[in-house]
Amino acid sequence: MNPRQNNQLARLAFCDQRTIISFSFSCGNGTSSGRLGKEPKYLSLGSENLCIPKHLVMLENTLTEELRNWAFVNTQTTLLSRNCRPLACTSPGAMARILKLLGGATFVDRLQKGKTVVLSGLSTAGSSGSVFHGGGGVAAEEMAGDIPPRRTSGLNKPTVWIEFTPLARATSAVNLGQGFPDWPPPEFVTRAGAAAFQNPQVSMYAQTRGHPRLLEAIARKHSSQLKREIKGTANVLATVGASEGIFLAVQSFVEEGDEVVVIEPAFDLYFSSIQMANAVARYVPLRSKSERPSSSSELHIDMDELTSAFSQKTRLLILNCPHNPTGKVFTQDEMEQIAQVLRKYPNCLVLSDEVYEHLTFDGAKHIPFAATAPDMWDRTISLYTFGKTFCATGWKLGWAVAPANLIQRMVNIQQHIVFCVSNPTQEAAAEALEAAEKPFEGFSSYYEYVTDKFNKKKDKLLDILRRTSLVPMDPEGGLFIMCNTTDVTAFVDKLPEKEEEIISAGKLEIDPSTRNLRDYNFCRWLTMEYGVTPIPPSPFYCEQHAELGRNFARFAFCKQDDVLEEVRRILLGSNKPL
Repeated sequence: MNPRQNNQLARLAFCDQRTIISFSFSCGNGTSSGRLGKEPKYLSLGSENLCIPKHLVMLENTLTEELRNWAFVNTQTTLLSRNCRPLACTSPGAMARILKLLGGATFVDRLQKGKTVVLSGLSTAGSSGSVFHGGGGVAAEEMAGDIPPRRTSGLNKPTVWIEFTPLARATSAVNLGQGFPDWPPPEFVTRAGAAAFQNPQVSMYAQTRGHPRLLEAIARKHSSQLKREIKGTANVLATVGASEGIFLAVQSFVEEGDEVVVIEPAFDLYFSSIQMANAVARYVPLRSKSERPSSSSELHIDMDELTSAFSQKTRLLILNCPHNPTGKVFTQDEMEQIAQVLRKYPNCLVLSDEVYEHLTFDGAKHIPFAATAPDMWDRTISLYTFGKTFCATGWKLGWAVAPANLIQRMVNIQQHIVFCVSNPTQEAAAEALEAAEKPFEGFSSYYEYVTDKFNKKKDKLLDILRRTSLVPMDPEGGLFIMCNTTDVTAFVDKLPEKEEEIISAGKLEIDPSTRNLRDYNFCRWLTMEYGVTPIPPSPFYCEQHAELGRNFARFAFCKQDDVLEEVRRILLGSNKPL
């Protein structure tokens, strides 16, 4: 990451509204500065003979109260934040003078009594113009009193991705957890990528809005889809994958205390983005008349529940279609019912996550929410991704399409998060989007080809799962198959002993609170006993609705045919068929 991204990450990870601090410290003859909080007051540190006297006056007059919430580690050299993270370094003499201003040892003692630990032995060699000390010193273990900001509380626990991908790797299991295609992108994509990264004309920063050629390619693509003129210079913004687009949209439009309505189960990044905006999530789960739906078409939104979730505080509805993880594709009628609820709340925007737009099956048709009705365009930010469609998730390229006033605000905020997206990646993607409209492998376009390819893989894995004691739900779109697991009689609901051994050996980290969760333990058990790794779906729910996912597991079908055949051999083998 570049220094701008490092500073943004530091602000999110270590500071909240209780830490109203900015930093500005000198390094050599230059000065590096950045804002870490609201209503900034500046603390400057540097070489003793260069700038400390001036800053000590400022420190004494304005920052003493704030610094009482800070801690010192290796008090001669390193200044740490409230939660014991190094933010800046200064010379021993300068630090001693700062300590003297704050009461010297008495101040440090007071911090210790407040459960803030003062340690020594951290290396302070070197200097840095970034927010973190550039020397080699880091704490060897978690420090007492290291309380994260409320904005990130609970986000420092291992996620399903931190556990199950390493678990699959450690056990040589077939990983059907993460939803990434495991085959190379088509040749026209890789060829465009190779050419772009050798093109000196796109080796510099791109515009924050995006590379002009890409913006125009996206505009052409979505003009026909949305049945209106989309202008690349007004209605499109390139993002670092759809993930950054989600975070950016929430940060751009949601204030502290605003409410955001989320349809569950939901991609976990929605939850964290809402939390980091200090907003309030209101959850509406998909419902089914059957506990074991055979198709995602049986799922529906209870419109009374949806209506009840809205209030005058509602600022955003996050809608995902085709839906992850269920594969639900909302019909025109369902979209219009959602639009009818929204009309009662003119200040509510819609974040429409449509990353699986080209992955719909068996006659299901994706309808962009912005095209549901003419008045829905004005309030909708539509998100798309390059990686899912072109089997290039590592390129981390996405884009937003919306009215010009909404896009402009996101452009303004993006300057302060990532500034811009990789320029050669955008150039290559632009060429790929142009080529994708042409005939490909006997199909009228690459998009028709990729839909057919994923549909065949879906059918292959679906056939395998139906031959087991699992009850799969046939998805109308997306990359995943949800399976009911209640008929798997061999499963014992506990953390497998073999995984306990891996954890004890320090080779795997899990969230301790998941030890007794059924869906987690099923996925662990299937990994250890059969060598196939799915993902538990309860993390896609809020705590109140998590039980709705306890009897399910999510399997990704976006894998090469030989991998899916290996799954067939494992699960349907004669030794111990599932």
